[in-house]
Amino acid sequence: WYDQSGNVPANDAVQATASLQPKIVNAGTLVVDSGIAGLDFDGSTSSRFLVAPSVSDLEGSLSMFSTSVRDGTGYTVSLSNSSSGAKYFGITEGASTSVANPRNTSSVTVSDSVSGADRLTFAVTTGATSTSVGANGSAVTTSTSDYGDDFDEGDLNQIAIGLLRTVSASGHFDGRIREILVYTSDQTDNRTAIEANIAAEYGITLS
Repeated sequence: WYDQSGNVPANDAVQATASLQPKIVNAGTLVVDSGIAGLDFDGSTSSRFLVAPSVSDLEGSLSMFSTSVRDGTGYTVSLSNSSSGAKYFGITEGASTSVANPRNTSSVTVSDSVSGADRLTFAVTTGATSTSVGANGSAVTTSTSDYGDDFDEGDLNQIAIGLLRTVSASGHFDGRIREILVYTSDQTDNRTAIEANIAAEYGITLS
């Protein structure tokens, strides 16, 4: 999964184990939904996932956009720690909710109601007592519950696509993931414009 940000070096997400690589072609046919390709993640306990390792500057305010088509539950993207299972900030898609889940000592969840399988989810945390999530253009739901300390340098050092964390791996996603955007800043003010572009590309109806 190529890093399109222009970072040097690029934070490409990779998977060296062939059996754990998500599929873009299945039985010779491109994996598509409504004519649009995506990477297929199968949601099993030994599920497919990608990781961009050794990512720096994942601290302070953090924003994520996740575009997916769900078959089951699971995390589409998570900023996590390569050696600790207790530090992460992820987006998980449920049957009728999109959920932001940060943890840096304590786990917090904040969810937004959403219908249908096509998801465009925005999640942002600006500190340990402020986490918000909004699905398919809806107004964000915000939690002021405390997940521990603010994320600081070294707390989060990788981007995982298709699961919550690689330490005691869990939260594998079942469905197709089309696009992931990660910002080391609060993108609340830019959300409408960003989501309008994404929705137009993938034919997603926003609220």
